[in-house]
Amino acid sequence: MTEQEFREKSSGSEDEKNKEKEKEKEKEKEKEEEQEQEQDEDEQLTKKIKKTKWNKYDKKKNVPTKIKPIDFQKSNICKKYLTQIQLERFHYLHQRKKRLKLVKSELKKQKIETESALEITKHVNFNETMYLRIKRSKIQVEFFIILGLIGKGNYGSVFLIKEKMKNRLINSLKIKSNKKEDNAANLYALKRVKKSNINSVNQIQNVWTEREILATHNSDWLVKLYSCFQDDEYLNFVMDYHPGGDLKSLLSEIGSVNDETAKFYLAEMICALEDLHSLGFIHRDLKPANFLIGVDGHLKLTDFGLSKSYFSENQSWKKTLKRVKDEKLFTRRYSIVGTPNYMSPEILSRKGYDNSVDFWSLGCILFEMLSGKPPFQASTIEETLSNILHYKVQLTQPLLQNGEKIIGEKAWDLIITLLTIPIKEKPSIFIEKIKKHAFFNDIDFTSLKNSTPPFIPQLENEMDLSYFSNSYFENFDKQVKTVIKNIKSPKNFSKKDVVNNFVGFTFTRID
Repeated sequence: MTEQEFREKSSGSEDEKNKEKEKEKEKEKEKEEEQEQEQDEDEQLTKKIKKTKWNKYDKKKNVPTKIKPIDFQKSNICKKYLTQIQLERFHYLHQRKKRLKLVKSELKKQKIETESALEITKHVNFNETMYLRIKRSKIQVEFFIILGLIGKGNYGSVFLIKEKMKNRLINSLKIKSNKKEDNAANLYALKRVKKSNINSVNQIQNVWTEREILATHNSDWLVKLYSCFQDDEYLNFVMDYHPGGDLKSLLSEIGSVNDETAKFYLAEMICALEDLHSLGFIHRDLKPANFLIGVDGHLKLTDFGLSKSYFSENQSWKKTLKRVKDEKLFTRRYSIVGTPNYMSPEILSRKGYDNSVDFWSLGCILFEMLSGKPPFQASTIEETLSNILHYKVQLTQPLLQNGEKIIGEKAWDLIITLLTIPIKEKPSIFIEKIKKHAFFNDIDFTSLKNSTPPFIPQLENEMDLSYFSNSYFENFDKQVKTVIKNIKSPKNFSKKDVVNNFVGFTFTRID
């Protein structure tokens, strides 16, 4: 190779290197330009945020410091709605795979031929797809026949309903459940809440709390929700129907019960309350009218409209009760709610309370079952509330005309224990102590559902409403508000705000 040829090659390689360097420089320039564009877009967004009237902007932290409350509510609703949908889908897929595995294992055990086995699996898959189609269909009030009124409250009414033959949606959803259902006649209780009656923040939150409890629990002691839906005027809950009425109606008929009957009913109440507390909620309105008697005679707790979570509002939704060990996560409540005869002094004193107030209500119910009336009942609500605040003086053992005690020693000791729960006592530990009380010596809490209740409803037909009484449908809230002073009235909302606050309300249970 001559010297000239060598120089030409070396100069060519240098030119290639220079071209590569120029390309790299161009790429770097393009990246810088893209970064500048992104920065410009961010700056434009920050300028828009600063200009909004409802938002104050912190220049140091570069974050918005104030957002509309309605936006927070909408975001929380969307979060709950999307989480619920995903959980339902994952649960259904898991259960569907399980069912297919069971079918295939049974086919192998019975040594069925491949052609017939394929037909069976196709039939199973067809049923699954039909189930999903039915579930996606929108439930309406027109799908049901309203048979009668069985209850009435401050914000709505409860009706006995039956599904029409053409729209057996709820019944088809129940087929997937492994549990035995007593409701063979396809009868349900429909609770209808009028939207126009819900005109405050607290009332909106109460409806959402009731829906959350009913939709999330899997307890045998709490009323079961099959579906909830809404229309322009009403929020609708389709729930279990219990033809035996409630405990209040039973007590109003017979006056009082013996120790064995009271023992059985109180044990079932404790099981229901334990399951509710395990979900992280205080009931705050326990009374005989909120314990329904099923067709089998067992009790179920209902009416969670005044229930409240006893976790702090800023606690992460991922944390469950089983993981919670820090008592600081629990918060005290201050609202004055409930029925006067069963309200605890902690609620009336407005110094804050936790789920121990439910045990006070159980003590009052046990007293009423054995004596025939609540322990602090008086001629007026003012006197009743005064008696509760001075319970140490007012609580006395009821006597017969001959001076004999109406309530036995073991039952009376349990009443005192329930009404005087230590402040530092954890409710979970306290409830175990109650179960071991001498009053429950012959009660096995693990097999209560398999035991025979003291009273089983005798029904003439499936639409027999003889066990429902309308005598106790009284509006206590209005009377209580006139007695308790210095309570600020909640802010009123427009109809548009009320409608917006129930986005994502619809629910259908998948078992």
